[in-house]
Amino acid sequence: MDATILPIWNALYEVLKDRPDLFISALILMYALSERAERKTMSKQNLELTSKMHEQNTDTNELLGQIKFLLELLTKGRR
Repeated sequence: MDATILPIWNALYEVLKDRPDLFISALILMYALSERAERKTMSKQNLELTSKMHEQNTDTNELLGQIKFLLELLTKGRR
């Protein structure tokens, strides 16, 4: 553990030792912060996936357009 964080943890421990009712509040706060961080991470991942899907859709549409063009050329040659 980082040496600069240790005094903070010690101070927090002393406060919680003196006021056990704050322990529940600290737990709820930690839970809320972890949930927020998790939601933020999930939102970022969803945005990245949406961006990748959009790029793949664009590529697929371009390829389908080229296939359609080539099929039209092939069918015109048979008439």
